[in-house]
Amino acid sequence: MAGELSVIFFNRIHSHTVLKKARPGEFRVQSEYGGSAELVDADPIVIQAAEQVLLSISDPLLYARIDGVMRSGKFVLMEAELIEPYLFFGLAPGSLEKFVRSCLELAGK
Repeated sequence: MAGELSVIFFNRIHSHTVLKKARPGEFRVQSEYGGSAELVDADPIVIQAAEQVLLSISDPLLYARIDGVMRSGKFVLMEAELIEPYLFFGLAPGSLEKFVRSCLELAGK
């Protein structure tokens, strides 16, 4: 699976994963540079690796987007987006509702 994976969690629970790809001749995956994004079923190895990143953070997390690439069958972390990430709600039906539920759970409602 070539491209950059964004593994998205709400309240530390995996919600969805997106594969971002650059257009030919470009290295940036953002849509303004011709990149694409699609919802994918992530391999459990990817989700487990992203969860390991979250284990290094002890504070409560409403959301997290763990970005990385696959290299030699392993998920390699590129960045952990914890502030203002794009969460791809439009690609994953039901993800906005999961996000709202997580907000309410963390607020104690």
